[in-house]
Amino acid sequence: PGNYAPDNLGTYYTTAQVTEIGSIPQGMVSQTTPVCTYAVYTHKGEIWKIGDAYGSLNRWIDENGYKHSKGWVVELMDERFNPTSPESELEIYTPIEEK
Repeated sequence: PGNYAPDNLGTYYTTAQVTEIGSIPQGMVSQTTPVCTYAVYTHKGEIWKIGDAYGSLNRWIDENGYKHSKGWVVELMDERFNPTSPESELEIYTPIEEK
């Protein structure tokens, strides 16, 4: 978060939501996601089309008086997610703030 550049897309973490942070295995980290306002977009379709979803989300943000804010972009993949299915769904949460 906060270090986006076209040649630096950041780090991708695979995560699980927990209610408390206990002992963390070696090689793993904990991350607390701060409370903020998110724009949420549901991507429907194969994973290789996710760029279109980000394009739609970014247009909505710009056209509705918001801008990206610092924070983690979250892709929520639950039981609806199947990367090869045209029926697949995942949610994209992008932190935003008013312009």
